[in-house]
Amino acid sequence: IAVAALKIVQFGRDALKAAVDAEEAASAFSTTFGPAVSRVSRFVDEFANKAGFAEYQLQQLLAVTGNVVQGLGATESASAATAISMARLAGDVASFSNAQGGAEAVMRALMSAINGEREALKTYGLAVSEAEVLERALTDTHKVHAEELTRLEKANATIAVAYEKAGKA
Repeated sequence: IAVAALKIVQFGRDALKAAVDAEEAASAFSTTFGPAVSRVSRFVDEFANKAGFAEYQLQQLLAVTGNVVQGLGATESASAATAISMARLAGDVASFSNAQGGAEAVMRALMSAINGEREALKTYGLAVSEAEVLERALTDTHKVHAEELTRLEKANATIAVAYEKAGKA
């Protein structure tokens, strides 16, 4: 009986922690995306179960991604579009490569990649080089010199190159 009581207490603690985590994720999610939150919420409703997430987990991951992208200079709306794009790519790559850690692990590798740390993408068959990123960014922005590129432009190019490579996998 004591073991059963302990299990019930532990279950209660776990349920409470999950509820608190969900509430914190929803708050961070709303704060991060501001006026774009309804668009990202629709995506969460549609995508979470397909990618193996509880809704609050995907909200939390998207909020972190949105914050990273905003730190590179994106608006709330642009960060919403980028976070959704990255989540879709992460889901596709995780499914195709049967990734250890699933879409969340791929999403974390993509977050590192948009900050210039692209090594982790190789784990999932996406070798994205600095030269490819710069070439794509220069093409997309019509700029002439790599020194003119912003961190956000390079991040967007990184995602675009990763999408291209994922499509060939």
